[in-house]
Amino acid sequence: MNKVVILGSAHGNNVAGKCSPDKRFREYQFSREVIGILKPRLEAAGYTVFVDMPEDVVPTPQVNELAKRCRFVNGICAKHGTQNCVYVSIHVNAAGSGGKWLDARGFAVYVARSCSATSKKLAKTFCDLAVSRNLHGNRSI
Repeated sequence: MNKVVILGSAHGNNVAGKCSPDKRFREYQFSREVIGILKPRLEAAGYTVFVDMPEDVVPTPQVNELAKRCRFVNGICAKHGTQNCVYVSIHVNAAGSGGKWLDARGFAVYVARSCSATSKKLAKTFCDLAVSRNLHGNRSI
């Protein structure tokens, strides 16, 4: 069975906020651009790749968005086996106030409290790779 990567896009252009203080950087757009780069690279490496919500508009309120994502991911995992699937959601956090950037820096990797040891190991690998590339997180796993 092929290994499956499910890429999660960030919110949508219809979700308030989720942008830089000057509104030029939009999280939904950046997320989809990153996925556009990752997806063909992962496929070329032999992975089967799905994108949870490639559309620019997502269901609102957020509980509907999350429910749709969960149904999608759970359906893929049921078909391919959870042991063969990984879900990676691409988001960008920012810190700004009054139209100005603040000086927050770093990265974060989140996993569910009830996740498997394998998920925790993968999250640690992401952190280790980021640090090895001189990215320094103010949060960890």
